[in-house]
Amino acid sequence: MRRTVVTVAVSAFIGSFSGVAMGATNLGIAQDYNAFIFQDISASGGDTEGRLAVGRDANLQFYGVGSHLTNSHGTRNDFIVGRNMNAMGGWQVFNGNAVWGNSLIAGPTTPNGSTFHGTPIDFTAAALDLTNTANQWSAISPNGSAVYDGFATLNITGTDPTLNIINIPGALWSNPSISSRIVNAPAGSTVLINISGATNSMSGGLALTGGVTKQTVLWNFYETTALNSSFLSMQGSVLAPLAHLELNGGNFEGISVLGSAHTFNGGEFHNYGFTGLIPEPATLALVGLAALGLRRARLR
Repeated sequence: MRRTVVTVAVSAFIGSFSGVAMGATNLGIAQDYNAFIFQDISASGGDTEGRLAVGRDANLQFYGVGSHLTNSHGTRNDFIVGRNMNAMGGWQVFNGNAVWGNSLIAGPTTPNGSTFHGTPIDFTAAALDLTNTANQWSAISPNGSAVYDGFATLNITGTDPTLNIINIPGALWSNPSISSRIVNAPAGSTVLINISGATNSMSGGLALTGGVTKQTVLWNFYETTALNSSFLSMQGSVLAPLAHLELNGGNFEGISVLGSAHTFNGGEFHNYGFTGLIPEPATLALVGLAALGLRRARLR
């Protein structure tokens, strides 16, 4: 009888985890931004469709911020720069305020807000938090696969209806022979793709199939310091807290968390949020203990 009771209790606990609601998290303070950059950004042309936060210096020419947001009438800070703001050339923050922390070299026009001095974000704390998150997520045991077909396609597959974890070695992800990457996972599931390697690059095509959407896909470049993207539409959010991004054309479609960024040839950040849920490490530890308890109960 005791074994039955323990088994049922532990099984119920594990079953409650299948919804990924208990102890689940997302991208912290960056969750409300289109691009969240800890250090510097430079760009000529292009835009960030949603909110943009930059920890140090922003040097942007012929740029736009917040074009796909609702009009806040000055109640929302859409462009936040921790140190020096230089809005070279004629451009604007469309629907909110622009905030600078150290010096205003040149400000954008703000037709539906204002430009002022302030320090609303602790970028140091945010960098520590999101770097820890990237490392912790990279340690979750995978349940999906990434297989190169030997010709041109990398097939990234998850079958779990709730949470799919796929690990990809950087050497495989950046293989120059790969011109197509296909993510296949069930509709409504969260897909976390952990990509290793200090240097990573990508170009060509990237598609989502099986019903999964860009709002529930997250690419975790947890140890990458140099990230290069050339005319690729990156489907999903990107967590690369240590990386300097060279975005040559194309677009990142989701939340982008980066160390620093240089965008050119029309490279842009498009405003698709992240609605997926990934378990916190504490939750995973409890699940592991529950599984161990279940195993021991069965052995008695």
